[in-house]
Amino acid sequence: KTSSVPPPPSAPRSHRYTKECSRLLSLPSIPDSMAAWMLREEESTSYYWEKLLKNHYYMWNEEGTRLYKGELFEPEKCYARNVSLLEVLRGEYPYPLDITSFAIICEKTCNEDLLAFLLLMQRFKECPPKSKQLFCSVLERILDKYVRPGAVEEINIDRKARLNSIKNFEDGKKNDTILGTELDPAISAAYKATKTGIFSMFIQKSTYRDFTDSRSSMCWCRKTSGKTAMLPGVFFSLPTLNDIRITRLNKLIVLVGLWAGLLEIRTSSSSSSSSSSISRPSVSSIWLFILYGLIARAICGHRLDIQSWIVMAFTLPCERYYPPTMFIKDSFARIRNLVYASLFLVAIVAASQEELRECYIPEIIISVLSSISIMHLGDTNEWLYNGIVCRVKSCRLSLQYEKVK
Repeated sequence: KTSSVPPPPSAPRSHRYTKECSRLLSLPSIPDSMAAWMLREEESTSYYWEKLLKNHYYMWNEEGTRLYKGELFEPEKCYARNVSLLEVLRGEYPYPLDITSFAIICEKTCNEDLLAFLLLMQRFKECPPKSKQLFCSVLERILDKYVRPGAVEEINIDRKARLNSIKNFEDGKKNDTILGTELDPAISAAYKATKTGIFSMFIQKSTYRDFTDSRSSMCWCRKTSGKTAMLPGVFFSLPTLNDIRITRLNKLIVLVGLWAGLLEIRTSSSSSSSSSSISRPSVSSIWLFILYGLIARAICGHRLDIQSWIVMAFTLPCERYYPPTMFIKDSFARIRNLVYASLFLVAIVAASQEELRECYIPEIIISVLSSISIMHLGDTNEWLYNGIVCRVKSCRLSLQYEKVK
């Protein structure tokens, strides 16, 4: 016999839906491990910015101490041109144009507040805090420390840029629309003040400005360091920097000329031996042209070298669309050309003697000269890339610097 007790009434549908939604809403949206990781990341980011805001020396010194101790500081000079302040701040240049050398000059001249503000804003824009609260807090502390009148480390910028930055930040804070661009007027003014002030003095102390390249040295009447090139001391000087395209084209012409002249001598000697008349083969005119170019470049650079004039005439139209960005400073150009010309003269004399020619002495010397020419393109000279001389210590050259704007 079945029971007549009715089953308990089911809960209304609306009540079940509400209970289920409340259970779903009570679930955490982020796992506990992820939330803990985000909390740790935010704490580390906050500590990072707190350290930089309290001690700006950490931005260019890992120990957080002052680099300039009061001693005499004269940086080693290098050959450079078109040096960019932005690339110096990014650390794109080697010593003596690195950020550490520039920071020492700024500390020495009491301009470290400008450098600290620029580096701080650069890091803020490149790696901004992810938390909105920390984002606004860091930007406000930078404003209070460097931009506001009477700040602890107030930077020396014009009044209009200062007031515009303060107004932009106050408006953004009031409307809750902080974007990170509120201090752009102060950044532009600080960059301009640094570039026209301490940076120009830093470039004068760290670089040689009065240098000439291979093209300008060929103009005899062009002034070099206050003297005209017609003077003997300037005329017999070698160009400081050479466009690597001109250097490689000259080496290529020499390589081709060496073997073309050897082929000419061998062809003339075989034709003379087959003929009935006995005649000594004349020295190759190509070799004489190359020998003249080597001696001329050893005496006065490219000024009297016909080969260099031809190369520069062909490469001149390319400078408009492909300006030179890579140079080479050959410290031993005169000695190398003289040694090269001496060995080449021995090869010419050996080619004119039948006994030495039959022993393949010219071929041996030409092979040695060709090896020297190939090795010269990758030897341990001082290379200049985009305006900076890079000193390399190995035969393999690695250029890691971006193009200077």
